[in-house]
Amino acid sequence: MSLSILILYLLILGAVSILSFRKGFQNIFRTEKRLPWYLAGFSLFLINPDISNVLSKMGIVATEGYAGMWIFYPGVLGTGFLPIIFAPLWSRLRFMTDNQFILFRFSGKPARILHLFRAVYVGYLVVALFIAQVFIGMSKLLMVFTACSYPESFLIIGIILVLLIAKSSLQLKVRTDFLNGIIYLLAFAIGAYFVLKQYGGISYVYPKLNSDYQGYIQLFPDGVGQTTFESMPTLLVYFLIQWWSINVLDGSGPEAQRFMNSRSPFQAFKAAFLPLILFSLVFLFHSFVIDTGILMIHESSDLIPEIKNTPDLEASFIDLYKQAMPGGLSTLVFVAFIIGFTAFLEAFINWGGSYVTVDVFKTYLLKKKTDRFYTHLSYLVMLLIGISGMIIAWYNTHLLGLQKFIFSMGAGVGPVFILRWFWWRINAWSQFTAMLSSLVFAVGWDLSYQYSDTFHGFADLQMESLSLSYFAFKLLCPTFIVTLSWLAVTFLTPPDGQETLEKYVARVNPPGFWPFIGSRKRSIKKRTLLLLLIYPLISISPFLIIWLFKFGSIVLAFGLSAG
Repeated sequence: MSLSILILYLLILGAVSILSFRKGFQNIFRTEKRLPWYLAGFSLFLINPDISNVLSKMGIVATEGYAGMWIFYPGVLGTGFLPIIFAPLWSRLRFMTDNQFILFRFSGKPARILHLFRAVYVGYLVVALFIAQVFIGMSKLLMVFTACSYPESFLIIGIILVLLIAKSSLQLKVRTDFLNGIIYLLAFAIGAYFVLKQYGGISYVYPKLNSDYQGYIQLFPDGVGQTTFESMPTLLVYFLIQWWSINVLDGSGPEAQRFMNSRSPFQAFKAAFLPLILFSLVFLFHSFVIDTGILMIHESSDLIPEIKNTPDLEASFIDLYKQAMPGGLSTLVFVAFIIGFTAFLEAFINWGGSYVTVDVFKTYLLKKKTDRFYTHLSYLVMLLIGISGMIIAWYNTHLLGLQKFIFSMGAGVGPVFILRWFWWRINAWSQFTAMLSSLVFAVGWDLSYQYSDTFHGFADLQMESLSLSYFAFKLLCPTFIVTLSWLAVTFLTPPDGQETLEKYVARVNPPGFWPFIGSRKRSIKKRTLLLLLIYPLISISPFLIIWLFKFGSIVLAFGLSAG
């Protein structure tokens, strides 16, 4: 049944791709008409990395428990920046790619260097890494549901990729995301019901977890003496550093595409807020299945599916649905997974293609060509990025390791992306230094740890004394070095020209420090600051409420016995 549905999906996708193939170049990377907030919001919901992260979360909870999930949770501390600050600012711009913001905000040769570097680095390499995650996750889906081999799964995903490229259109994608988002929500709501039912229902699963698996369901680590990644010092690194260090909190990426095509700043705000509500629902549905997975993995380990002849905890999240849902209903979840993976894949391949096609070839290498030429070039570029992502995925079978590497590539970069909107002193060299040094340290750290006995011994000694995991220590040190690097470069290089800064402020009207505009400081409204403080509480409260609903004990959160 799943294989038949997959073939039907490919036929429909092929038909849409053929009908969309001859669209104009302008329609590939932006919309003809401004988007209403609900369309942009549903599209933002479906392109969120959490669509893929849920598989790695299953692997974490199954081995480390909920205490290990803090590698993701502290991200909510910066969630308010996007809807409250940056979504309205992006909506005042109308670029084909968000990378063109660099040429608008910065000036001269440094701006062009940064613009070209980021287009290649992010548009090709970073996007290929994100696409690799989709290949890994989707290959597990196909192997579980269709019993195809690992190479066959890659061939199928490659066909889907080619068809997605052929239909690539931001306007068409945003509209289909709305329908797909509704299907996604309904499918996993139904799926969670049957998975729980298969294992005895809520009345059995949660008393069993509370009595036999308290170490897996507590929210916080036991103490400071552990060296695994769920230790308390590691949690503090996530909580105090990771959320602002590695995340591009201003929404530069596929998110900015949606905001720049929104109808107004307030519509952009609503579009950015809607995914919070939708993800709260999805987290509830997924968490029931993850909790049930704890029982399955530890009490029926023979049911764990194998990927490349190795039991795979991440794939077990998918297999739970297949085993629990009756007949054709399991196909509904299969379709929902396909929707989630392909929506993410299409968004990122479109975003990366826009960078390389528009910001590299159209701007610098192949100027003044016809729209037809750039249309065909964009298809070729997206195909090359997709093939690169496939090659990366072939040598990485687990999502979490790849996600950690992507995190470390951005260590120390986050503050520059925020401050460039509000501080006149940030220039192109600031951002260039932050991005390049972070990449060098991320790669150099791993190579040094692997091939230098001296560095390896030093790092192990520090990790043991600080009770930090390898990833947390790797994140902590480069963040400090990268931050010092871009701050030093900022003050050693001249600021951008006044004309460029005045044009930027007049168009975007940002708060912050602009000494040439009347007063030296354009302050943020108190209401905005209050919202920024409250928003993380609003973001995390659904997750805490859901956890309390399931396990019902603040005491248990810290791993203490209720007795």
